[in-house]
Amino acid sequence: MIRAAGRDDIDAIVELHCRVLDWSINGRLGPGHVRKMYEALLGYPDSVAFVASRNDRIMGFMVASTDYRTARARLRANLGLAGTWRVLWGSLFHPLDWIDLIESTTVVTWTMRSSGCSAELLAWVTDLADVRGRMAATQCMFATLEELRKRGHDTCLAQILIGNEGPNKFHARIGSRTLASFIRNKVYLVDCRQPH
Repeated sequence: MIRAAGRDDIDAIVELHCRVLDWSINGRLGPGHVRKMYEALLGYPDSVAFVASRNDRIMGFMVASTDYRTARARLRANLGLAGTWRVLWGSLFHPLDWIDLIESTTVVTWTMRSSGCSAELLAWVTDLADVRGRMAATQCMFATLEELRKRGHDTCLAQILIGNEGPNKFHARIGSRTLASFIRNKVYLVDCRQPH
């Protein structure tokens, strides 16, 4: 079942994120850090989020914003200085994370700003080993694109790590346009008018 997500879904979203993205910068920092992220992204007027659940278990989710600048500023504020230091400290042990952080705060941001687009797909998570979960997460993606379109956004942005094959293949399949490709990240312009 696909339904709109809210703040009451944060516990399950954090659990799934930490379980399947334990390799990511944020996932390695643990549930407390990931919780702060989703507290900053869910339940606001610019928030668009859907979860896929089966037997009261969340199998996948999608979180987006109609205004990436507002969402990213709220995220930075919610993580605070201590969260920023945790990210930087954790990156000392994963040197490629430095490239990702530098790209995310410079050239990715510049690409987004120069695109003229304000909506962004922020997090798309499912367990890739779960076939039903992957299908459900895809439905969350299409529900999110439809909601963004209803809110007046024909296009949105997506920042995807180059090594994250699933989302990159998906964006290639639906015809998302690559706005920029850097060492660690790609920025896509996604058509919200996707048939589903």
